[in-house]
Amino acid sequence: MSLRRVLACALPLLLATLVAHPRAVAADLAIGIGADVTAIDPHYHNLTPNTNVAAHIFDFLVLRDERQKAIPGLAESWKTVDPVTWEFKLRRGVRFHDGSEFTAADVLASIERVAAAARIRCAPRRGSPGRRRAGHRKRSDLGRRHAQER
Repeated sequence: MSLRRVLACALPLLLATLVAHPRAVAADLAIGIGADVTAIDPHYHNLTPNTNVAAHIFDFLVLRDERQKAIPGLAESWKTVDPVTWEFKLRRGVRFHDGSEFTAADVLASIERVAAAARIRCAPRRGSPGRRRAGHRKRSDLGRRHAQER
């Protein structure tokens, strides 16, 4: 069967489907994964199933390409200022689902939340795996950078 003939048969069916269902209808979505998702909080359980699901909900400052090279995400660019300070240039025009604008204050809140995640009731002794890395920074260090954005 030629491609033209397949398209000629499929096109009317596609158009009929679109006309019959002019608007989107809410439905359940089933996803098959290899293990149970225990949490989708990106600052708490850093397990593969959790991370795979969370990646469809949250975005990152820096992403990885297929060769694991760092590529821009929410950050257009970044540079090392000194051995303990990084500077990120945030992508403009990014909005949250409620329409509010993505700013450096949001990045700051996320970084501070990592340290606060150590107090999550579910595992008070463990907390966030990243709390030691983020907890040593003082708010004034991050706040100074945030103030420069404005």
